[in-house]
Amino acid sequence: MQILKTLFIILLITLVQPIKAQLVINEFMAANSSTINDPDFDESADWIELYNASNEEIDLSDYFLTDNLDEPDKWSFPVGTFIASNGFLLIWADGEDTGLHTSFKLS
Repeated sequence: MQILKTLFIILLITLVQPIKAQLVINEFMAANSSTINDPDFDESADWIELYNASNEEIDLSDYFLTDNLDEPDKWSFPVGTFIASNGFLLIWADGEDTGLHTSFKLS
Protein backbone atom coordinates (compact mmCIF):
# COMPACT_ATOMS: atom_id res chain seq x y z
CA MET A 1 0.00 0.00 0.00
CA GLN A 2 2.89 2.39 0.78
CA ILE A 3 4.29 1.90 -2.74
CA LEU A 4 0.92 2.83 -4.29
CA LYS A 5 0.71 5.91 -2.06
CA THR A 6 4.21 6.96 -3.09
CA LEU A 7 3.41 6.45 -6.79
CA PHE A 8 0.24 8.50 -6.44
CA ILE A 9 2.14 11.33 -4.75
CA ILE A 10 4.81 11.32 -7.46
CA LEU A 11 2.17 11.37 -10.19
CA LEU A 12 0.23 14.14 -8.45
CA ILE A 13 3.28 16.36 -8.09
CA THR A 14 4.29 15.74 -11.69
CA LEU A 15 0.84 16.78 -12.91
CA VAL A 16 0.61 19.92 -10.76
CA GLN A 17 2.87 21.77 -13.17
CA PRO A 18 1.26 23.32 -16.28
CA ILE A 19 0.78 20.60 -18.84
CA LYS A 20 2.83 21.52 -21.88
CA ALA A 21 3.66 18.00 -22.96
CA GLN A 22 2.85 14.38 -22.23
CA LEU A 23 5.09 13.35 -19.36
CA VAL A 24 4.33 10.02 -17.69
CA ILE A 25 5.80 7.71 -15.09
CA ASN A 26 6.69 4.81 -17.34
CA GLU A 27 8.06 2.43 -14.73
CA PHE A 28 9.39 2.40 -11.18
CA MET A 29 11.21 -0.02 -8.91
CA ALA A 30 10.99 0.08 -5.12
CA ALA A 31 13.32 -2.11 -3.07
CA ASN A 32 15.57 -2.73 -6.07
CA SER A 33 18.04 -5.43 -5.15
CA SER A 34 19.57 -6.38 -8.48
CA THR A 35 17.57 -5.13 -11.51
CA ILE A 36 19.60 -2.02 -12.37
CA ASN A 37 22.83 -0.91 -10.73
CA ASP A 38 23.34 2.82 -10.16
CA PRO A 39 26.63 3.71 -11.86
CA ASP A 40 27.17 6.84 -9.73
CA PHE A 41 27.17 5.09 -6.36
CA ASP A 42 27.70 1.47 -7.52
CA GLU A 43 24.63 0.15 -5.73
CA SER A 44 21.14 -1.14 -6.43
CA ALA A 45 18.69 1.61 -5.49
CA ASP A 46 15.03 2.54 -5.99
CA TRP A 47 14.34 4.30 -9.29
CA ILE A 48 11.64 6.04 -11.31
CA GLU A 49 11.60 6.13 -15.11
CA LEU A 50 9.83 9.02 -16.83
CA TYR A 51 8.75 8.99 -20.48
CA ASN A 52 8.11 11.98 -22.71
CA ALA A 53 5.33 10.86 -25.06
CA SER A 54 5.31 14.13 -26.98
CA ASN A 55 7.19 15.31 -30.03
CA GLU A 56 8.79 18.15 -28.06
CA GLU A 57 11.64 18.21 -25.56
CA ILE A 58 10.49 18.85 -21.95
CA ASP A 59 12.40 21.05 -19.51
CA LEU A 60 11.96 19.62 -16.00
CA SER A 61 13.61 22.57 -14.23
CA ASP A 62 10.28 23.56 -12.58
CA TYR A 63 9.14 20.03 -11.70
CA PHE A 64 9.26 18.28 -8.33
CA LEU A 65 8.99 14.78 -6.86
CA THR A 66 8.00 13.91 -3.31
CA ASP A 67 7.00 11.08 -1.02
CA ASN A 68 5.14 13.42 1.34
CA LEU A 69 2.03 15.43 0.38
CA ASP A 70 2.82 17.93 3.14
CA GLU A 71 6.08 18.74 1.33
CA PRO A 72 5.16 18.81 -2.40
CA ASP A 73 8.44 20.39 -3.49
CA LYS A 74 10.64 18.02 -1.46
CA TRP A 75 12.99 17.26 -4.36
CA SER A 76 13.38 19.43 -7.45
CA PHE A 77 14.90 18.42 -10.74
CA PRO A 78 18.26 20.07 -11.35
CA VAL A 79 18.06 23.19 -13.52
CA GLY A 80 18.70 22.23 -17.13
CA THR A 81 17.24 18.71 -16.88
CA PHE A 82 15.49 17.80 -20.12
CA ILE A 83 13.77 14.74 -21.59
CA ALA A 84 14.06 14.45 -25.35
CA SER A 85 10.93 13.96 -27.42
CA ASN A 86 9.81 10.33 -27.11
CA GLY A 87 12.68 9.89 -24.65
CA PHE A 88 13.19 8.35 -21.21
CA LEU A 89 14.82 9.63 -18.01
CA LEU A 90 15.84 7.51 -15.01
CA ILE A 91 15.79 9.13 -11.57
CA TRP A 92 17.37 7.35 -8.61
CA ALA A 93 15.23 7.49 -5.44
CA ASP A 94 18.11 6.67 -3.13
CA GLY A 95 18.32 9.52 -0.62
CA GLU A 96 21.63 10.83 -2.03
CA ASP A 97 20.12 14.22 -3.10
CA THR A 98 22.60 15.02 -5.85
CA GLY A 99 22.07 15.27 -9.61
CA LEU A 100 19.27 12.88 -10.59
CA HIS A 101 19.27 11.27 -7.13
CA THR A 102 16.28 12.24 -4.97
CA SER A 103 16.43 13.12 -1.28
CA PHE A 104 14.08 10.23 -0.47
CA LYS A 105 13.68 6.49 -1.14
CA LEU A 106 10.59 4.66 -2.37
CA SER A 107 10.81 1.70 -0.02
